[in-house]
Amino acid sequence: MKLTINKIYTSDKDKNGVPFKSKEGRPYTKLSFKCNEFGDTWIGGFQNKSNTFWKEGTTLEVGKDIELEDYTGKDGRIYKNFKTISVEKKMEQDIDELKKAVKLLHDRLKVLEEGKEKDDNYPDDDINPEDIPF
Repeated sequence: MKLTINKIYTSDKDKNGVPFKSKEGRPYTKLSFKCNEFGDTWIGGFQNKSNTFWKEGTTLEVGKDIELEDYTGKDGRIYKNFKTISVEKKMEQDIDELKKAVKLLHDRLKVLEEGKEKDDNYPDDDINPEDIPF
């Protein structure tokens, strides 16, 4: 499924202006977006190197760029969250795609080579029309 971002919001502070910090004390930035495919629903997560360039109009592919999950909040409401796919997982996916492409090329080359072997009875050079007996 492809998602097209139509609104994006980032913040490194809460409503009171206090910077977000992890349990370990590291600062972080929240990133939320709306997309055409989910209407008025905000999809939330964290900003990182992989998604700092996202803007309105950016197209994301679920399973390739992000993973989506539902989260039930303390208020009982269901929220939609995202996680960006790790660089390692993206590389795995790219390698798998390359393997498929190489296999397809190998299979096609094999078919072409088999076809050439069948046509070995025909001369490789051009046939002169004057050499045809009829």
